[in-house]
Amino acid sequence: MTEITHILIAEDEALSAMYLEMALKKIGYYITIVATGEEAIRAFMQKNIDILMLDIHLAGEMDGIEAAQKIRDINEVPIIFMSGYEVEIMGKRFENIDYSAFLVKPIDISDLTEILKKVIS
Repeated sequence: MTEITHILIAEDEALSAMYLEMALKKIGYYITIVATGEEAIRAFMQKNIDILMLDIHLAGEMDGIEAAQKIRDINEVPIIFMSGYEVEIMGKRFENIDYSAFLVKPIDISDLTEILKKVIS
């Protein structure tokens, strides 16, 4: 990485968010964490975000899929979805949104690192 990549993590489970933040900061990424879809949209509009990592189920009125769709209306930023469930279980909601990866929790940092390298290149 020649410049620091800024990743927005939308995760309402504090321990999961802290785990991802610590691991990704150690690798050299700049991290912003939010807990709701609404906060994800605000943070995206206020900061220079390079990659979105969105949990599907978030606190607040808006889930990660809806937040991703609203952000995609603004910008074609790469999106990595996270969930405790396989993508097939999530159904048709993913048909109309382009995303880079879908990770099932618990997230393996080495897998995530490889995905991030591909997304950035």
